[in-house]
Amino acid sequence: GTYGVFVRSDTNVEDTPGFTGAGLNLTVPHVVGFDNVVKAISRVWASPFRERAYAWRQAVMEKPEHVYASILLQKSVPADKSGVLVTLDVTSGQAGWFSVAVSEGVGGAVSNQTAEEIRIETDSGYVRLMAHATEPYKRILLRTGGVTKIPASGTDAVLTTNDIRILTDFAASVPQSFPKLLDTDRRAVPADIEFGFYQNKLVLFQIRPFLESKQARQNMLLNLLDRELSQKHELRVNL
Repeated sequence: GTYGVFVRSDTNVEDTPGFTGAGLNLTVPHVVGFDNVVKAISRVWASPFRERAYAWRQAVMEKPEHVYASILLQKSVPADKSGVLVTLDVTSGQAGWFSVAVSEGVGGAVSNQTAEEIRIETDSGYVRLMAHATEPYKRILLRTGGVTKIPASGTDAVLTTNDIRILTDFAASVPQSFPKLLDTDRRAVPADIEFGFYQNKLVLFQIRPFLESKQARQNMLLNLLDRELSQKHELRVNL
């Protein structure tokens, strides 16, 4: 009862060379107290067997019933800001860039918030602002367990110059530090990193391979939509 944990899952069919499964199963945030943790464990353990999870696995597995769950208890961190970093430009698929989405509080950019989005050029450190964080609230941890929302600070930028430098240095070290991030052909793939900042220090919550769907890349309808957008890349609007 003196601290909380995030009750998370991992299975034998996640983070494989051909399937990520990020966000597929339940996570129960900031659970305080032994009995509450036990209850949360049973809920998380059952979540891989929900209809939604089965449907996703059936698309990529011959025997989706062969899923075996384990539970991760991750000590809660009252992050001042948190988010996701991917070691490529997620819009264009271009290497040589880092994509970052971050919000104030815990669970940033992974809970449907309107997050701050930036792109960082790997070599030069040049930062391109894609979107401001306009979320009016942020999530904080409660002493008794669970999370609540309070008003966000409303600052112009969530990440400071120092935060960006720390993230860039860490992201640059990922290929050497995590050599097992591979696809089905055993080639290195970009990393999908869940992080936070607490008292100006970087905290790593999770790192997994960032895998693109080959089926989606070949989908005629999606390609037609992209073609329409690509014709407007050079369009300039007088504001």
